[in-house]
Amino acid sequence: MRFKAIYKNKSTQFKFFSLFFLLCFSFLIMMQFAQVVINLFFDSNILESKDLENKQYVNSLKFMQLFSGLGIFIIPMFLYSYLVTFDFKFRKVIRQNVMLIITIMLIITPFVAMITQLNLSIKTPNWANQIDAQTNLTIIALLKMDSIIDLVFNLLVIAIIPAIGEEIFFRGYLQQKLIKWIRSPHIGIIITAILFSIIHFQFSGLIPRFILGVLLGYIFYWSSSLWIPIIAHFVNNAQVLIISYVYKDINNSMLSTNIDVASGLFSFFGASLLLYIFYKNSNLKNKRIQ
Repeated sequence: MRFKAIYKNKSTQFKFFSLFFLLCFSFLIMMQFAQVVINLFFDSNILESKDLENKQYVNSLKFMQLFSGLGIFIIPMFLYSYLVTFDFKFRKVIRQNVMLIITIMLIITPFVAMITQLNLSIKTPNWANQIDAQTNLTIIALLKMDSIIDLVFNLLVIAIIPAIGEEIFFRGYLQQKLIKWIRSPHIGIIITAILFSIIHFQFSGLIPRFILGVLLGYIFYWSSSLWIPIIAHFVNNAQVLIISYVYKDINNSMLSTNIDVASGLFSFFGASLLLYIFYKNSNLKNKRIQ
């Protein structure tokens, strides 16, 4: 029996609940797989220790993150696409746009760091500060890498899987749906960016992650290719990992140094200029295709 496109002509409500079911079911199954893998490679009770100084515990967290990324976004979204023939727009990209977007993501880093400092200066409730403090401790533990194997595994868990999974869900599916329903690309992109920022549950990064979401949203809308935001998302995450590996201590890396306003503004205007070139290139490519 063939299942391809069997739900193509079903109602929007049916498709929505089908996706919700796939997300929940896939997540539960993959968490079971994660538990099996952790029991094979680590002590059976390692997750109960919650000791961030214990490398076995940290590695078990990485396995949980790996399987949760596959279970929440990648597997259910591809299954949904198969059942309803949803188009995520995995279109071919031109080399110049790829080089532009990589450069943009590198150049915009000081501006994002400046916005992060601004975000940190905003007073938040104690419960939000406690969540952020625990999250930051976990991130620092995950970014401790003793070998090139640690770096490669982190690139898979923290850069590749989130870049593919989150972009498929937020830009490939949610943004396209919102733009279609609202009939406004700008509002659709902004709402998607807000949800993208909120779902990470890190208040200290709420504003910079929203800006990143807006950037990813527009480059997807302009290029009509999901590969572009996936590459941008990967570069954003991977540079943190590589710098952390080189500096060994995330607290002493260039990502945690103070960024002056001049550097932040130079970063913003430089990235904006390249983004304009990217926009013009994408428009030209789309006109040729049409």
